[in-house]
Amino acid sequence: MSAREGMGAKAGDKIFAATHADGDHVYFLGFGVYEGDEVPTEDAVGMTASLLRMREHENPKLTLDSGEIVWGCECYWGPASEFRSFSNMRKVVPVTVAEYHESAKPKKEEEK
Repeated sequence: MSAREGMGAKAGDKIFAATHADGDHVYFLGFGVYEGDEVPTEDAVGMTASLLRMREHENPKLTLDSGEIVWGCECYWGPASEFRSFSNMRKVVPVTVAEYHESAKPKKEEEK
């Protein structure tokens, strides 16, 4: 049993994923399915994803309805049925995983 399954999530469960929320907005990646835990692939961004890969630790793999894959370490996620509560009446701003990955990459010195 994975850590997520111990918290109630099971492979195949419908989920939502969001990059973040602020006072007025929720930056929404989409709905999808929790696939289980795997070691994040090289396209996963951020320090946590890098550390997980280096240590070969598994993390929730989320396949969105769009076909895009995002990892638990890259976003906030939970049961699809809890999205309304998570969004808390804030404006939902759609974001693709590709847009999120591009914005999360470190900027090269000449781009700063």
